[in-house]
Amino acid sequence: MNPTLDGDQPDRARDRGIVPAAEAAPEISGADPDLADEDCGLYGPASVTWRLHSDPLVDLATLRFLLLQALHPATTAAADAHSRTPGDPWHRLARTAEYLAMTTFGSRHEAMLAAARLRAVHARTVGTAPDGRPYAADDVGLQVWVHCCLVDSVLDVVPRGGLELTAEERDAYVAEQVLAATLVGLEPDAVPHDQAGLARGFRRLRPALRATASARELAAVVIACGDEPDDDEPWLEGPIRPVWASVAGLAFAALPGWARRLYALPELPSAAGLEGPATAFALRSLRTALLGAGGAAFPPGYR
Repeated sequence: MNPTLDGDQPDRARDRGIVPAAEAAPEISGADPDLADEDCGLYGPASVTWRLHSDPLVDLATLRFLLLQALHPATTAAADAHSRTPGDPWHRLARTAEYLAMTTFGSRHEAMLAAARLRAVHARTVGTAPDGRPYAADDVGLQVWVHCCLVDSVLDVVPRGGLELTAEERDAYVAEQVLAATLVGLEPDAVPHDQAGLARGFRRLRPALRATASARELAAVVIACGDEPDDDEPWLEGPIRPVWASVAGLAFAALPGWARRLYALPELPSAAGLEGPATAFALRSLRTALLGAGGAAFPPGYR
């Protein structure tokens, strides 16, 4: 369950039973010692991370993240080969949102357990991509790519949707997410510490990117919300389908221009075809609507 979709402020998450209290984990470098006794998790309510991850647009940012990271062939190959639902973005969205919520709003103990489970999955996720190149989910370069994609997606979508952040607060978010990188086994110096470093990281990593057939299939499913009815996902049927398709399309529209060009998808429908100011306007309109409706951004089962 993702606490960020009900529209509550982050300091109310525990009161609603979304993040149960648990015994504190051992001291973690980078956490705020002033919050240790209360066990407000790895970041605490005063962090920029809590502000961003409690916004109703954070799951749309997570969907953008899935589309962006899929442009690395090894990431897509690993996800397809070791997923129970290959090519299904909705289950990937659910798992990613759950992990993000737990490591943000969960207790320190809960966050550490979630990270340990993820590291275990990464350790056994190895294989060979369709182009013959071997991959391993715990490869440092691959993990840095995934980290940068998530940080960039949250930092792009939520502020463009209307949450005002200063340049210093944006840098602070990137710096706070260094702790998230260490949870999956990366060294602090392996990931960016500010926006400038994040931009440099993308410039360095872009030559390795391309839109494989699997990545394009994933994007097509997101944008079209699937062409055929799915008996296992009844919420995709009926009135909610065009609404969800519109929201998902915004995740594609919010991708950087170079990423959309790599996908090279023709005749993008509705919101997926928006660019620049039109995308920002749509994001702001969606956020305003979600805040007014209590933040119900995504279908049942993905909260």
